Amino acid sequence: MDGVHSGTARTALKDENTDYYPVPLTKNALRAGVVFADPYGHTLILVRSIQQSVNGPGALLSVDAQPDGTVGIKRFWKGNFLFNTSEVIGEPGFKAFRPIILNGDQFTLLKNKELSPKSGLIPFSLQQKGMPEDVFYHTMEQIINPKPLDPEMALLDLIQALHEQLIVRVSSVAGGENYMKTHPGEVIAMPGNLSGVFQAGGLWEDFSTPNRDLRLLIAIDAVLGFPDKIIRSPEDFKIPLFHSPEQVKKKLEALLSDKLSELSITYNRSDGSHQTLTLQEIIKRRAAFEMAYNPNDGIEIRWGAPENSEERATCHRHVSAGQLEKMRSVRKWFQKRLHPPT
Repeated sequence: MDGVHSGTARTALKDENTDYYPVPLTKNALRAGVVFADPYGHTLILVRSIQQSVNGPGALLSVDAQPDGTVGIKRFWKGNFLFNTSEVIGEPGFKAFRPIILNGDQFTLLKNKELSPKSGLIPFSLQQKGMPEDVFYHTMEQIINPKPLDPEMALLDLIQALHEQLIVRVSSVAGGENYMKTHPGEVIAMPGNLSGVFQAGGLWEDFSTPNRDLRLLIAIDAVLGFPDKIIRSPEDFKIPLFHSPEQVKKKLEALLSDKLSELSITYNRSDGSHQTLTLQEIIKRRAAFEMAYNPNDGIEIRWGAPENSEERATCHRHVSAGQLEKMRSVRKWFQKRLHPPT
């Protein structure tokens, strides 16, 4: 009753006896301090908005914390902010803290009808209720970048966001590896049910990465699928004069290939040697990230090193047969890019 957890922010949108209330998806409403309640148990808090300019796209920045003790700044995009209103527990979305007033000698929560535009507070809104995922992301894109984007600039920004996400993963995975090395022979218990794999406590929550890896896969899909957005929604972009959307798409595909080969991350293998992977290489092995979240596996496996490869030769730690079987049963959620209800 007196505890706080991720579900605290996912109460029903119409409920008035809550710490948070839903806000409209507008530039003025999405200000610092507003919370984003992830449908699957994550919470982010907005901290800053960067305006779109001729030199670059806009950005909406948030802060979040992880069970492993890391705190970081995350930009709004599909790779960090998951939104879904179907088959989830509770109602997610952007919410503000519900104001408390002193009424006589008692503290009272403001009711939804009192949170009107005339109140001077961020107004109450049911805009996000049942909102389709594609409508949500398109609405947010229009808020962050109200003017048509330069296609190449927009793609480079997405690739940079993916790179940032992978850099954070380097630290997260290294944290689990360091724990296993300082506790030789220990096996971190894996939750027995599907939803528990994504939402559990203890060492599994501290060092496994199923939620982050699911987001990573969604982020990779978003980057790879960007050139097709030019065909679907050319009005959202500044198409060069005398160029068709199809021509712009081909140019973006070439740019995508070049940039993915240029950017890289480096992790330390089990023997301490450095392994550098380009984003292109990571994307080619993305299927391996559907099974790369278990800290009982060696770090090479967690970075998707192919079997019998030179990279994987230094790996000497593997999950048990029982845990491997559980991971195979969970894999369907990664393949569908969905999260079991939690």
